[in-house]
Amino acid sequence: MLKTKKVALVSDSDSLSVDYDMPLIIDAFKRTHVEADVIFWDNTHPDWSMYDVVVLRSPWTYMEKVKPFIEFCQKVEQSSVLLNPLSVIEWNSDKSYLKLLEKQRVPIVPTEIIYSETEIQAALASLQDSDWEINEVVIKPTVGAYSFGVVRLSIDNSEKITQHVRYLLQLEKGGIFQPYLNTIEKHGETNMIYFDNTYSHAIKKEPLLAERGETKKPDMEFRTLKDA
Repeated sequence: MLKTKKVALVSDSDSLSVDYDMPLIIDAFKRTHVEADVIFWDNTHPDWSMYDVVVLRSPWTYMEKVKPFIEFCQKVEQSSVLLNPLSVIEWNSDKSYLKLLEKQRVPIVPTEIIYSETEIQAALASLQDSDWEINEVVIKPTVGAYSFGVVRLSIDNSEKITQHVRYLLQLEKGGIFQPYLNTIEKHGETNMIYFDNTYSHAIKKEPLLAERGETKKPDMEFRTLKDA
């Protein structure tokens, strides 16, 4: 008799309620006869060797305690398969990796990263000097998850921009400046998923930020399986 595969889906008590895809994932595992457990990374300590794979699904409070989270990942990787691997998690935990990609000539949305209030005007000027038509700017923390600390503001609203940068700096986080792309409102965002270099499926997302910079609850219509 074949052993039932077990998967741990890592989240936390604050994030699980806004992980709208978790029920869909659990249901998919059930249909393929895989046992899936939701585990909170910051207050549960199972025997990780029980699981064939440990998936970092929605542990979004990591941004408030990066060091303990990395230590958690190190512990898991000692006795199970961590997805993504620790090396990727460490590299990906700070969004300043975008500038590293840019240096490698990987196309990215124009991005400026600042670590002090005095850098704001230079960052905005750099964005406006790009080939993109920019009326609004998206500002987000260098270390963050989901919509934490993300705002959408008019590029001319220097007062609000400065206030938000001060907020991020008080949290000891840098600020990422990017243009708001109107194409996302018209066409959404499509993620194409490949397994072992073979196309599997695509995920279409709607805009997350409203005009006033507020985040919106996802429309479940965008989480319905459809033929392409």
